Amino acid sequence: MNISESLTALRHKFSDCMTVAFADISTGMVLSSSSQDHLNQEHLDALCATATDMLSGDTARRISTVFDDASDVQQAIIFEATEIGIFLKSAHGSSDALCCACRPSIDLAEFLRHAHQHFCDLEKQFGAVAST
Repeated sequence: MNISESLTALRHKFSDCMTVAFADISTGMVLSSSSQDHLNQEHLDALCATATDMLSGDTARRISTVFDDASDVQQAIIFEATEIGIFLKSAHGSSDALCCACRPSIDLAEFLRHAHQHFCDLEKQFGAVAST
C-alpha cells in the first residue's frame, strides 16, 4: 500500500473525516493527501501551515510555555463550528505530520486512536523516504 492508499484507507474508515494529509512541517509541504472533495493547493498549503504553527511554530512554543513544558507538542486539535482540525507530529524527531480535517460529529476518541496507529505505520513504512 502506498502513502496515498494508506491515507484514503484511514479517511474511508471514518465517514466524518473529510481530509487526511501527510506533510513535512519543516518545509511546509504536503507530501500526499486524500480528500472527499477536490482541494486546491492553497487549501492544502493552509492545512500544512496550521500544522506547522500548532506543532512547531509560535503557537506550539506558547503552549509549551503555558504548561511549563520544554517538550515538543505532539498533538493539536482545533475545534471550529464546522470542522475539527487534528494534527499529529512524529514522536521520533522527524518533521513528519499527519493533518486531518473532520466534521464535528466524528467520534474523536476513536478517530484519534486509529489516526495515531495509522501515523505510526506510515512513519515505519515511509518516514525515511518522506523526510528526504
